[in-house]
Amino acid sequence: MHINNLSFMLEYIFFHRTTCHLFKKTATTAGISAIITCAEASFIVKLAEDSDEKTLEKLEDYYDELMDIDRDLAEKKWIQLKISILLA
Repeated sequence: MHINNLSFMLEYIFFHRTTCHLFKKTATTAGISAIITCAEASFIVKLAEDSDEKTLEKLEDYYDELMDIDRDLAEKKWIQLKISILLA
């Protein structure tokens, strides 16, 4: 995908809007161009592949942290769904 002559090739998937936007905000604050696309049950942050290598490494670490949060949120949502089905 090309926007304003930038190439977006690195993709990071999230299942919650909050973690997605935190990642995008951190990337753009670090000076990396980022866009969000929405799929059925997920959000994808696309980063310019020609970004600074050290900054991308830091973002990879941050992505891992956010994915832990993302999984926790998904697990809580699943538990709430199971409880609502049992109580129905």
